[in-house]
Amino acid sequence: MKNYPRIHSLGAVNIIHHQSFDYDFHPFRTDFTGDSGVGKSIITDLIQLIIIGSTEYESSTKGQDDRPFNTLVIESKEKGDFGYAYLNVEVEYKKYLLIGCYIERNSKKSQSFIIQSSLDFEKDQFEPFDKVIRVDDFEENNKWLSLNDFDSKMNQSENYGCKIYNVFRDFHQALSNNNLLPIDIANSKSNLKDYAKILQAFARKGISIKGDVQLQEFLFGKDEQYFYYNEYQDTVKQLEDTVALHRKNKKEIETMKSKAASLQTLYDLKKLKDAAEKEFIVIDWSYQKQLLKTLNVTIKNTLKNYFKARSVILNLNKLKTQKLKECEIEISEIQPQFDELQLKFTDIKSRLEFVENCNKIISQLNLASIVELEHVLRNVAKEKRFKESLVILKRVLDQLNILDLFASFDYSEGLQPVLKKVEHRVDTISKKLLLSRELLKFNDFENPESLSYWILERNKPCTLKEESVLRHFQTLKTIEPIFPKKGDKFISNPEEIINQLSKEDTNKDSEGLWLNLSGLKVYIKLIEKEKQIFNVNDNTKIKEHLLQSRSRLRIEVENYETKLNKLEVLQSFLIDDILNIPDAIPAWISQDQLTIPDEIYNVALKVIEVDYKEKMVDISLHEKIRSDHKSLGKKISSLKTKLSNLRVIQQQLPTIETVELDLVDQHILHCAETFKVSEKPEEIRLVFDEKLFALEFQKEYNFHKKVLEDIISLSSWLDDKRSIEDRILEIETNYGEYIPRDANPSVKEIDFNDSEKKHENAKKKYSEQFKGILIGNQIDEEINQFGKDQNFLDLVRVLLPQELFRDISFDESAVVPKIMEYLEKINDANARINQNKLIKIRDLLQKLQSKVNSQVSHCKRINAFLKEDYAQITSSNKASLKSKLRDDISLEWISDFLTSLSQLEYGLFERDNSLTSKLEELPTLEEKILLAYKEHSKAPMTNPKVKELLNPYSYYTLDYKLVTQNGKKNSGSTGQTYTSLALLCIAKLSLIKEKNNLDNRALRFLSIDEAEGIGSNFDTLKDIALEYDYQIISLGINPNKLSESNQYIYRLSKREDEERINHHPSVILCEW
Repeated sequence: MKNYPRIHSLGAVNIIHHQSFDYDFHPFRTDFTGDSGVGKSIITDLIQLIIIGSTEYESSTKGQDDRPFNTLVIESKEKGDFGYAYLNVEVEYKKYLLIGCYIERNSKKSQSFIIQSSLDFEKDQFEPFDKVIRVDDFEENNKWLSLNDFDSKMNQSENYGCKIYNVFRDFHQALSNNNLLPIDIANSKSNLKDYAKILQAFARKGISIKGDVQLQEFLFGKDEQYFYYNEYQDTVKQLEDTVALHRKNKKEIETMKSKAASLQTLYDLKKLKDAAEKEFIVIDWSYQKQLLKTLNVTIKNTLKNYFKARSVILNLNKLKTQKLKECEIEISEIQPQFDELQLKFTDIKSRLEFVENCNKIISQLNLASIVELEHVLRNVAKEKRFKESLVILKRVLDQLNILDLFASFDYSEGLQPVLKKVEHRVDTISKKLLLSRELLKFNDFENPESLSYWILERNKPCTLKEESVLRHFQTLKTIEPIFPKKGDKFISNPEEIINQLSKEDTNKDSEGLWLNLSGLKVYIKLIEKEKQIFNVNDNTKIKEHLLQSRSRLRIEVENYETKLNKLEVLQSFLIDDILNIPDAIPAWISQDQLTIPDEIYNVALKVIEVDYKEKMVDISLHEKIRSDHKSLGKKISSLKTKLSNLRVIQQQLPTIETVELDLVDQHILHCAETFKVSEKPEEIRLVFDEKLFALEFQKEYNFHKKVLEDIISLSSWLDDKRSIEDRILEIETNYGEYIPRDANPSVKEIDFNDSEKKHENAKKKYSEQFKGILIGNQIDEEINQFGKDQNFLDLVRVLLPQELFRDISFDESAVVPKIMEYLEKINDANARINQNKLIKIRDLLQKLQSKVNSQVSHCKRINAFLKEDYAQITSSNKASLKSKLRDDISLEWISDFLTSLSQLEYGLFERDNSLTSKLEELPTLEEKILLAYKEHSKAPMTNPKVKELLNPYSYYTLDYKLVTQNGKKNSGSTGQTYTSLALLCIAKLSLIKEKNNLDNRALRFLSIDEAEGIGSNFDTLKDIALEYDYQIISLGINPNKLSESNQYIYRLSKREDEERINHHPSVILCEW
């Protein structure tokens, strides 16, 4: 499992094959599978581009054409010809930083950016955020945001801050500062190129290491072979400078002058700080004295209020019990009086209402006497009876659904004439109903018994006479009745009747004829010619007419039946039920003749509710009754109010929660004694308004209960008192000399705050200058040794040379003058510094010698790494890196040359002895180096060059190969060769990390392309990844070496309908 930091997810926006996908990475292993051409290798290209940038980017895949980074963007006019690739890096549990790159199709350079949770990018360590950023965050209104718009969106959000880096070096430095790189690629272009090659090599882009120098350059960088020669040339140039030119180097002088100016400023700020401190001490002492006085008053008043509240609470408890008893007694006394008066009041009120109603009737109707009033009242009583009967009558008629029918008759002549009319109407409608039913039977042409059925079966048109005869007998059937009764008739053979028409009969007129039926002559009225229906030989048409006639007859039958039913119900009601409703008919007749106005009628109804004849005498006693009513009303209102108040007290007072007081705490008693407060205050008389007794009682009780609770603050106030007293004592003990005898103990809070602020500002300025001096002189890591007081003389001891500090007393004002004296001494000594320059040549060769030994040693360590069991390659093969020191360029000549340099006289650069005069007797430095090489080498080269002799790669050779278990060289398969190169890359990264003493935390990942092709070597790389804290990114057509709960697997697939566009990937998440 990869430790933090690690890749949490890779996101792509508008990138070919990965158009808008987020891929979450497993902490250890993430596989991408799918057929060729689905964009698997683009995954590693995107990660490389994000970290390295476009300058050193090369696609890891060998294709038919190059794949420049800007061709990774999908051509999209709708959403923009640009894209993003980004990594959410988990730097600690569920804490993330985002690093990403912005790619434009028309740009030759990508742009890097970083997102954190803060807008402060000046700090080295960034602040991670909690919620990972996804593809959706780059989109707005269905369009991808440009980099500037995305930057603005992030910086305006509450949770994120974004910075765009125009220079990759700054971006790489930020990554290094936050432990996201395994090597420093910000300050070394060689390291940047090497790291890019390593990432490409991991993804199966080969590295050329066939030659010694190529392998050495890969392991240690190209710059190493020129470093010492360049330093040699600089040294030679320094040696050729004149002493006069060297004296011009005033760097130390300038440094000391800068220190003197900084210390002078610091000293001035210290004087201001000391003055502000003295002023604040005096004001602080006075302010604390004032606070102490106020706090003593507060504590004393709190104790007084506490004991007063206890006394009131005890009295209220007693008052509650006493008041409830008093209420009970008063209610028992007042209630009988109230009940008695209530009865009297009810009677007098009734009499008053009677009199006032009578007077109102008299006034409204302008009546002259009581007799006229009684007449009106009798009419009202009669009208009341009629209205009640009318309501009952209408309700019954409504229930029987005959109200409209009932109203259609005139009842002014009594009930009997109406009954006769109803009976006549019943008879008439019954006959019509019977006829309609018979005609309905004639029209039933489907019934074999009907004449219409016979006519249709006859299938012959009828003449006007024939149809008139048949329509005349249309109600008769053609079948003999089964149960005949008197008067029944039927036509056994209609044809016989038709035949009778052939006989001449003079007894006819224009409207009809006489039909002779065996001596019975029947007058037949001729139908109108246009109303004939049987005069055609078209049965369909005849049936249609009969159907229409039948529908009409059925409606007639229904209407007659409904009318007949209602008439019969009305007839039954008039005969049997109407007499049960008193005055029903008179009330119906007079309903529109009621003349008494509603206003008088309603008043009169109230009068006749009682026996008004006996009460008529009260009309003359109107004023007395009114006076008695008013007097009783006042008495009842007073008693009612009092009873109401008492009952409210009875209901509410018991609900008020009271408390039983404990004994006073000894601590409080001790405080009361200290502050001379009596625990027995004067008794307070409690008086409450009867109307609001419970409310005022509750309010008073709560107030004093709150006062009791406030005593809890006493302990805090006592602590504050002790704290203030301690502060006063501290000031008087440590700064007693600052406090004048006439100091004013009265200080406003604003004056105290101003003085404190002034003091803090002076301290802050002094501290900032103090820290600025430390930072400016690159000794800020020693800031903790100065403590909080940041002593001026302690800083001087650290900042100035010991030689100078020995002559400085503890008088702070003497510091700057002594520095100026020291500067003069430095200026005189600079002339003699040149004699040390030759030592640089010695140091250069010593470093060269050390570098060669270090590189050879590192190669041995790499070889030891390759021999480890977990680094074994398939078929028991292992990678081998052997270093061999050369005989023609050995390290021996360097040792001898260093020995000769140590014997040089230091007087070489005295002012009267120039470099040129010395070199006339001794060889040049180049000649001396070449001579020493030839004299101390076993097999020297014929024509060596200084540049070659100062190249550490010239002193040894390297041999990197794949060997079998027996040590024999093996050319190796493709998978074995890849594995050996991957192991070498991991070894190089570890080498650089150790060389630079880097923090072990970093993003480390091993992207393995065509993972199936390396076979069981995958297990080797997996073990190495676990050992050296790598994440694995596996790319292949099919899943390889599955491991439960230890990997994520993505399946990529192309869309057939669009070029370079994938379906959304399917994924298997093996949770860890």
